[in-house]
Amino acid sequence: MQHPFDYNNVNDSQKEAIKEVCDILCERGHDKLSDELKIKFSIVERKKYDIGQSKFIKKCRSIGLNPAYQGFIIENNVEYPLFAVSGDVRVLDTLID
Repeated sequence: MQHPFDYNNVNDSQKEAIKEVCDILCERGHDKLSDELKIKFSIVERKKYDIGQSKFIKKCRSIGLNPAYQGFIIENNVEYPLFAVSGDVRVLDTLID
């Protein structure tokens, strides 16, 4: 039985090989695929949305709500966090005031 590749346990030699592959891909016009491989093999980190800039998060915090982090979605190589909010309806109503 073949085990799936462990992308979280990539050694330096494997990273060097992937960098070489990525350089070849870029030379042949496959920049997007090269970027995806660099992220998948932890050669570069994916950009993350700064929640400190979010109007929604700022408003929640200003009224004492702490949205619960639920994971993220990826769009254009940026991680955007997903949040859930629960609370007393009176407090939630202040979000739209």
